[in-house]
Amino acid sequence: MNRMVRFLKGLTSLIYPNHCFFCGDTVSSDRARMCDACLKRFGEEAAFPCPVCGKTASDCGCGAFYLKREIFPNVRVASAFFYSPDPKFRPLEMARSLILRCKQSYSPELAEELARKIGFRLTALLEQQGETTDGWIVTYPPRSGDNLLRYGFDHGEMIANALARQLGLPCRKTMFRVSGKKQKELASEERYANAAGSLACIERAVVRGGKYILVDDVITTGATVAVAADLLYRHGASAVLPAAPAKTLMKRSRSG
Repeated sequence: MNRMVRFLKGLTSLIYPNHCFFCGDTVSSDRARMCDACLKRFGEEAAFPCPVCGKTASDCGCGAFYLKREIFPNVRVASAFFYSPDPKFRPLEMARSLILRCKQSYSPELAEELARKIGFRLTALLEQQGETTDGWIVTYPPRSGDNLLRYGFDHGEMIANALARQLGLPCRKTMFRVSGKKQKELASEERYANAAGSLACIERAVVRGGKYILVDDVITTGATVAVAADLLYRHGASAVLPAAPAKTLMKRSRSG
């Protein structure tokens, strides 16, 4: 069933290439992925400020407390926009829809667009550190086995491969899932232990001294990418930079 859906979606994209993948309206050019109205709306959501620090997702350093450990010294996640799991939160309605569609529906076009959003932020972040993307390797923590069976594809792998193509970099599978529960079902303090028990490294796939761009779809606590980065470092990586289209929006505490 999943293969048939993927085939039909691919066939439709060939027959009707000039339609917005979000709303279906006609786009302005052959290369555009979204119509002008959706682009404008998405731009407004990408500019949404963090309620804690007032910065946009590309510059916000709030939340994702597992990324503040010694494994990521002075490194910010390369993210393009905020994500809210609350379906009633209107200011980020489109962002939430895009992420859920990426998870649940096979869409190479959407993966390409999300990768493009990461690429812009990633390039800027490396430039701030006096680096370019040359010599980096793209990798990703694989999807859970249950979701892989349910949906028939790994959306994180799709985004990672799309990003690698856009930046002209190699993409390598460096880890696999062993077990573990779904992260979204766990409290923040349980996520790191669950991720640590569910990921394992493919030792021969890690390049000694390699620099890795570690791609996930959404970063909430940062537990998954922190565990994945630790595996890469322990097997010879010299640098790991976390990247995701979105990071979960922090809520302002009631006390302040």
